[in-house]
This record gives sequence, C-alpha cells and structure tokens, in this order.
Amino acid sequence: MPIDRSPPRQALVGGAGVRPAAITNADSEPNLATESDSGSSNKYGRNKRKRTGSQSDEFDSFVAEMKTMFHGWKIQQNTQIESLQLSINEIKDQNNCIQEAINFMSTKYEEIKDRMHKLEQEKKENYEYTRTLEMKIESLERSSKVSTLEIRNLPMAKTECPDSVTDLVIMTGKALNVF
Repeated sequence: MPIDRSPPRQALVGGAGVRPAAITNADSEPNLATESDSGSSNKYGRNKRKRTGSQSDEFDSFVAEMKTMFHGWKIQQNTQIESLQLSINEIKDQNNCIQEAINFMSTKYEEIKDRMHKLEQEKKENYEYTRTLEMKIESLERSSKVSTLEIRNLPMAKTECPDSVTDLVIMTGKALNVF
C-alpha cells in the first residue's frame, strides 16, 4: 500500500523516483525558519477585508443613530429617576409628619392616661371619705336616739305652727319634771 507524502528534499533535487503529482500537490516548505526570515511577514495570518466608503458611512450613521437613541433613553431615564426621587422625598416628608403626629399623640395619650389614673385615685379617696362621713352620721344618729324623747298621741291643733309645737313640748317637759 503506497503512502502519499511529500518526498524528502534530496529526492526533489536529484530527480530520481519522484512522482509529478506529489510535487504539484505538496506546497509546504520544510524549513520554515528560513522562510520567515526572507521578509514576508504575516504570510499565514488572517487577511481582513477592507471597508469600502459606503459601508463606513452606513456604520457611522448606525453608530450616530445608536448614540442618539441611547442619549434619548438616558434623558428619559433621568427624568423618570428625578420624578421618582421627588416622589420618594415627598413620601419621606409625609412619613416624618406622620411620625411627629404619632409622637405627639403618644405623649398626649400618656398625659391623659396619667391624668385618668390620678382622677381614679381621687375617686377612690373621695369614696373612702364619703364612706367615713356616712359612718359618722350613722353613729351620731344612733347616739342621738338614745337621748331622744318621743311624744305620742298629742291632740292635733287646728293651726299648728312650730312655735305652738315648741310650747307643747315645754309644757309636757314641765309636767314630767324633765325641765
């Protein structure tokens, strides 16, 4: 089975046993170090296609259009951000006002709570004082009943007045030798 490969350099020079198809198909240079020194730089590099004038103008117009589009978006976003910032600042101000109102209401609540507690204490004290006064009145009534004289079955006078009742009590007391 024959192997197709490039013949050694000596075979090309001598000409013996060389196949013509192998010479025309083999295009490689065996000594690459000497080839790169000969002055052909970037022989195996990538060749870029040059832009023509119309493509360059289209690209420049595309870039300009993109820049204006991005600039428009930037302006739109900046206005939206500013409006959002204003809304946030308004909300912060409202929150501060609400917080001040809550603090005010909290202090007023505490004041009212303290005042209510004091009023409840005063109510308890007044209740106790009223109770002691009622007890004193009851005891005075009891002690006055011991020295009370009750007169019954006295005839009714047609014209009764406090003076006539007092005179009747004095006469009864004299008759009983109390006075």
